[in-house]
Amino acid sequence: SNSAPEHEHANSDEVHKSETTVSTRSPQKEKPSSDKPSSVLPVLKTILIAVAAIGIIGGGMFGIIAFREHQEERERQLRRAKREQRMKDWGYSSTEFNMVMQEHLRSKNQFKKRSLADKISNFFHRR
Repeated sequence: SNSAPEHEHANSDEVHKSETTVSTRSPQKEKPSSDKPSSVLPVLKTILIAVAAIGIIGGGMFGIIAFREHQEERERQLRRAKREQRMKDWGYSSTEFNMVMQEHLRSKNQFKKRSLADKISNFFHRR
């Protein structure tokens, strides 16, 4: 009669060991699959930060160039208004002023045709 309870006790220990073995093995199997998404996140985060930085730099450069072009246009209009006023002070009409300006711009453009590369180069070398 003593051997039967010992045998039952031994079986219950084996069942308990097999339960703990099963419970410790299953998280190990799940762990590698959970590592995959976490290893992708830093790479994705780095890529997004790089794209955002490039976007900010590009947007900033575009804004600076657009601002400079707008500023140059205002300066051209101001110079034109001053020239027109001087011509009126000397007794020329608006029509005569426009003809003189067209001739001036035509001769100026014959000597100087700026490409986009020239404009960008001048933009960075001006100051």
